[in-house]
Amino acid sequence: MPLEHEQPDPDAAVNVAFWNHAASVERYQVRVPYLYWYEEVLLGIALAAIRDRLGAPRLVHIVGCGPGREVPPIRAACPDARIAASDIAPAMVAACKRNLEAWGCATNVDVCCAPARSLRADRGRAELVTALSNVLTYVTPRAERVSMLSAIHALLHPGGALVGTVHHRWGQPAKSAYFLMQAAATAARLSDTEPGERLTSFEGATRHLHYFTRGELLALFAETGFEVKLLESLRTLSRQHGQSYPATGDNNLVYVALAR
Repeated sequence: MPLEHEQPDPDAAVNVAFWNHAASVERYQVRVPYLYWYEEVLLGIALAAIRDRLGAPRLVHIVGCGPGREVPPIRAACPDARIAASDIAPAMVAACKRNLEAWGCATNVDVCCAPARSLRADRGRAELVTALSNVLTYVTPRAERVSMLSAIHALLHPGGALVGTVHHRWGQPAKSAYFLMQAAATAARLSDTEPGERLTSFEGATRHLHYFTRGELLALFAETGFEVKLLESLRTLSRQHGQSYPATGDNNLVYVALAR
């Protein structure tokens, strides 16, 4: 397990330097742990499916834990489970450990620095894996996404659940127009950029992102051994649950997928 003072491994993941940047840690720092309402919905659906098939979760992996804002509520929802939280950035791992201690939530939680594709079921298989905060969005290129989901599949019991969110290609008009033009340029061989790819920067640090379509995500789950229990845009899920959703919202895709 990498020590907190170690520098990130540039081969560990494309965006490790971005997430290890001090400005990124500060930007995503939280004072109080929480889940968004839709994450609570996803978690409830996943836990109901898990309990029907496997009983109460005994091991939960939180992938891309960042500074740990979702760890305490997931721990509370799975009181009998051991929690294994991981992130690719040593600075985020350090922030998560500090926060968990400050919140009094460090018991039964192990935090390590590792990309998802390197995680192994050394302590047995898990019933639940979470990849919230759009973790899969930051995994590029496509081969890395396949490696990540294949590794997560190997972590899970058959019937175990993966819960997460990703950036959606269709939502705000400006964003949708950008990706439509990108797809057209790629189809016309004016660009070799994979449709959905985007590069952004923050405080001098850059990150690579991939924005998904629903069909693309369905195909990716099928390829890596998952059966989709739920896959909706946030706008659609909001309507289903009586929540308002702004026209300018990102309209992320949210999912619960079960390991076959």
